[in-house]
Amino acid sequence: MPDRIGAAISYEGIAGASLSAHVARESWSALNGLGSSAATNAVDAWEGGLGLEAAGPRIAERLIVLRAGARYRTLPYQAAESDVGELSFSGGIGAQFFRNRAAFDVTLQHSSRSASDSAVLGDVSERAFTLSFGLRVRP
Repeated sequence: MPDRIGAAISYEGIAGASLSAHVARESWSALNGLGSSAATNAVDAWEGGLGLEAAGPRIAERLIVLRAGARYRTLPYQAAESDVGELSFSGGIGAQFFRNRAAFDVTLQHSSRSASDSAVLGDVSERAFTLSFGLRVRP
């Protein structure tokens, strides 16, 4: 595994809300040549993100939690000698039930990935939507 260094900060000075940010760097290039002389194209990767969680409205006496976030990262591999970056945006809601012993969450995430300008690849990119459901139950 590569060395990883990162930092995060969270601000909770607004009642019912939490704002967080993080940044990290992974030293993938240190693994070049490990196990094979052909394995020489790993590059160091950066990642950064912001997130907000806030208390939303009450529905049927249940507090709805609203979440939003964004993340950018570079990938540890290249495409035709061009760096590859990924940008994601997400939003979701959650609620707790049964005296806060169960929680249900729904999240929608949109991600896009593209290579930096490349004469070989041109303007290549890919996009995806991810819909997630979560259920947590505590005894």
